[in-house]
Amino acid sequence: MAWVTPKTNWVDGDYFNINPDYNRIKGNIEYLLALSKTMYADYTAPSLESASMSGYPRVSFFNNVVNATKALLENCYSPSGAKSMRLYASNGAGWTASELNAIENNHLLLYKAFHGQKAGIPKLQFTLGGKNIGG
Repeated sequence: MAWVTPKTNWVDGDYFNINPDYNRIKGNIEYLLALSKTMYADYTAPSLESASMSGYPRVSFFNNVVNATKALLENCYSPSGAKSMRLYASNGAGWTASELNAIENNHLLLYKAFHGQKAGIPKLQFTLGGKNIGG
């Protein structure tokens, strides 16, 4: 799973597509979860659904994205500028442009914060049996 630059310029009238939009969001959350667990204590986050073009998405499709993002913000780090995200109700409206911007902006803030934190972790360099380790 590779990081893909989030779309943070959603406007009303933009179409949300499974590919690339949902796949990017899902992949970025999975990337951030894996990265965070190299620096923070283990925690749980909801699994993200695989999406297809058949049928309508269930409320869990929307809420799992929000709850996974909230898990990152609440269990690891909540950067300055992080936006609140709402949960969704059955038979209600899906994401709006401003809600998608909040979700993807939160992912970008977390990405920058985690990479900054990871770069600041001190490393011990030593030689063991003539081999340089940790450098």
